[in-house]
This record gives sequence, C-alpha cells and structure tokens, in this order.
Amino acid sequence: MRRLIENILSFNLNLIIKLKNRIRKSLGEVEKIFDYNYLGLKLDVWRKYYVVK
Repeated sequence: MRRLIENILSFNLNLIIKLKNRIRKSLGEVEKIFDYNYLGLKLDVWRKYYVVK
C-alpha cells in the first residue's frame, strides 16, 4: 500500500514537471505566471487527484 502511494506521488510530481517544461517552451510571460502559481498548481493537482479517486 505504501509503495502504491509513493508511486502515485512521484507520478504526480513528474506530471507537474512535464507541464512546467511545456509551458516554459511556449511563452516567457506564461512561464513567469506559472512560476508564481507553481505551488498553487501543485496543490490543485493533488486535490483534484484525491477528490476524483
């Protein structure tokens, strides 16, 4: 069970990193906004995941 949770957590982190890289490639302006909202987005992703599951 613990291993499953660890896998889910690392998957979510990888997803966030991929999103961040994709946005960084697109617009510099978006990157700035994204960096300000980085922690907020991180929490949002976690919340959505756990609410849905």
